[in-house]
Amino acid sequence: MLTSEFKNNLKKTGQVLFIVLITGLLLIWLNQGSLERFWQQKYHQDTPWSKMMGNPVWDYGSALHDGVQEAGLTFAYHASGQKAVDDKQALSLGSIWRVQKDRLPQNISLRLLREIKCYLQGTP
Repeated sequence: MLTSEFKNNLKKTGQVLFIVLITGLLLIWLNQGSLERFWQQKYHQDTPWSKMMGNPVWDYGSALHDGVQEAGLTFAYHASGQKAVDDKQALSLGSIWRVQKDRLPQNISLRLLREIKCYLQGTP
């Protein structure tokens, strides 16, 4: 093996190890909530990175993870067609409510609001 090949192999190995290290740290940063729960259940002690809690940059990783999870759920909800079904159902319920609302006396909504206000305030 030539010296130049050894240096190239060593350089490539260093690059791979660097990528693995950065990826591992990013995964810990993003999944810190799940990893913390696992660590506490398994070892019955705080995680090694628990001292970083409260740091805005560290907490941002958890918030970013939660946001990505919510975005994925929302995407799946829209992509599955369930959103269209729910909107159609809400529209039909809204039209039923308008029909029933037209049948109610005019002042019932005012009386209902007064009753709700009294209930919330705790007065008879």
